[in-house]
Amino acid sequence: MTKKREWATLLSVLCLAELAGSLETTLVFATVPGAIRQFGDPVAVAWLVTGYFLVAGASAALCGRLGDLIGRSTMLAIVLAVAGAGSVVSALASELRWIIVGRSIQGVAGAVLPLCYGLVREHMPTEKLSFGLAAITAVASLGAAGGFLIGGVIADHWHWQHIFTASAALATGAFLLSLLMLPRSRGAGGMGQRSDLLGGILFAPAVGLVLLAISQASTAGLARGPTLFLLGGVALLAVWVRHELRQPNPLIDIRLLAQRPVALANINALLVSLGAFQVMQIFPILIQQPVWTGIGFGLTATMTGFLKLPSNVASALGAIWAGRLARGRDGQVAIAVGTLLTLLAWIGLYLGNAQLWLVILFICMSSAGVVISLTGTVAVIVEHVPTERTSEATGITMVLRMTFQGIGAQIVAGLFVAGRMEAGPSKATYLLPEAVLASIGYVAFACLLSVINAQLLRGVISRVPAGLRGPRDA
Repeated sequence: MTKKREWATLLSVLCLAELAGSLETTLVFATVPGAIRQFGDPVAVAWLVTGYFLVAGASAALCGRLGDLIGRSTMLAIVLAVAGAGSVVSALASELRWIIVGRSIQGVAGAVLPLCYGLVREHMPTEKLSFGLAAITAVASLGAAGGFLIGGVIADHWHWQHIFTASAALATGAFLLSLLMLPRSRGAGGMGQRSDLLGGILFAPAVGLVLLAISQASTAGLARGPTLFLLGGVALLAVWVRHELRQPNPLIDIRLLAQRPVALANINALLVSLGAFQVMQIFPILIQQPVWTGIGFGLTATMTGFLKLPSNVASALGAIWAGRLARGRDGQVAIAVGTLLTLLAWIGLYLGNAQLWLVILFICMSSAGVVISLTGTVAVIVEHVPTERTSEATGITMVLRMTFQGIGAQIVAGLFVAGRMEAGPSKATYLLPEAVLASIGYVAFACLLSVINAQLLRGVISRVPAGLRGPRDA
C-alpha cells in the first residue's frame, strides 16, 4: 500500500467515525416534539438531551486521557462500540427511562472528535496535517447539520425511535472499520505521570444529581427527594473540586480559571450553552406545534430539518468572519459582537414568532452570533494561557459547554412542563403559548447576561499589559 493510500484510508475511516459521533448528537432534536406527544412529560424527555451531554462532557476529557495510556485507535474502537450499544438499548426499549439510559450511554461519542484529532496528528504526514484536521472538522459540522434533517425524515416516515437504529448501524460500521483498517497507536504503556481518572469519573454524577434535583423540583417542588439530590450533588461537586485542586496533574485543571480573562471567557461559553444553544429544543417546537395551539406552524419534522439548514450556513459564514475578527482585534471584540447579535435575535424571536420567515431569520442571526461568540472565547483563552497548556484549557471549555447545555435543557423543560395541555383522541401533549414564550424569554435573559459578561471581559483585558499575555501569562 502506498503512503498516499495509507493516509487516505486513515482519514476516510476517521471521517466515518466522526460522522457517527456527530449524528449521535443531533439526530434526536427533531424528534423531541414527537417524544413529548408520546410520553407527555417534557422534563423526562429533556433527559434525552441532558443525559447525553453530561456523559459526553466527561467522556471527552476521560477518554482522551485513556487514549494516551492505551492508544487512541484502541480507545476510538471502544468508544464506538459503547455508543453503538447505547443506540441498540434506546432502539429496543419501550419505556422512556430505558431510552434515556441508552441515550446517556451514547454520550461517550463525545470523545470521538478529540480522539480523531489526536489520530490525525499521530499518523498523518506533516504536509497533510492541516488538510486532515480540516476534513474532520468539516465532517463534524456536516454531521451535526445533517442529523437534524435525517432525524426529521425518520420521525415522519417511521417511529421516531428508529433514529437509534440508524445510529447503531453507523456506529457498528465505524467500529468494524476502525478495528480492521486503523494503524495501532502506541499508548503510554503505564500510568507515567499520575493520571487523574477519578476526576473525570466524579464530575458527571455530581452534576447529574444537581440536574435530577432541578428536574424533579419542577413537578414535585422542594420535596424531600429533590432536596436530597441537590445536597448530594453539591457535596459531590465539593469533593470533586477539592480532589482536582490537590492533583499535580488534574484531568480538569480548574486552577486555570483563576485568571480573570480565562474565567470570563469560560463564563461566556457556559452562558451561551445555558441559553442560545437551547434553540435545539425550542426551534422544533415552534415549527411542529399545530397552529391551533396558538403558537407554531404545524409543519413536519422533515421540514424542521430543512428549515434549520439556513442557520447552519449562517454559522459557517459567522465562523469565517469571526476568525478574521479575532485575529485582527482580539477575541473579546468577537465575543461582544456575537453576544449582542444573539441577544437581538432572541428578543426578535420573542416579539416576532408569528411569521415563519422572521423565525428563520432570527434563528440564523442567533446561530451566527453563537459561533462568533464561541470563536472569540477560544481566541481569548489561547491568548491568555501558556502555549503548552492550550489543549488543556480549551478542553475545560468543551466540558463546560456540554455540561451547561445539559443544564439549560432541564431549565427549558421545566418551563415547558409548567404549560402543557392534552388534546385529541390520543391525549397527545402539546405546549401552551405561554410556556414556549417563557422559554424564549429565558434564553433572551441568558443572552443579556452574556452581553454584560462580554463588557466585563473587555474591561479586564484592557487592563492586562500586552506583554503579559500569551505563554508568559501564567
